[in-house]
Amino acid sequence: MIKRQPKTVISQRVALIGDAAHTVHPLAGQGVNLGFADVQCLSNLLAQSSDIGSWSLLKQYQRSRLLAVRMMQQGCDGLFRLFANDNLPGIGWLRNQGLNLVDCSWMIKNRLIRQAMGL
Repeated sequence: MIKRQPKTVISQRVALIGDAAHTVHPLAGQGVNLGFADVQCLSNLLAQSSDIGSWSLLKQYQRSRLLAVRMMQQGCDGLFRLFANDNLPGIGWLRNQGLNLVDCSWMIKNRLIRQAMGL
């Protein structure tokens, strides 16, 4: 899976959304959720504007989606790399300990669930 991180998802009167704007590894099934959040964000901004292609509106869309998209991309990529790597001694044990820690901590687990849901 190629992680796409374009320098910009906007151009003159154009905005990219969903897989056209970004990709995430499919292991977590989060690509569609990011796309839905793109649509929701852009539609909210469009509803408040008289010029649906204004540069300031498009810049606001890009800024408001950047952090959520990058966090999900890095998180999914990190999980993929963690579970794809079995070459280091003890890595399996370390992964299991980390997963057990997350499972036992309602605060961490709740935060991860909310993040995955886009909340």
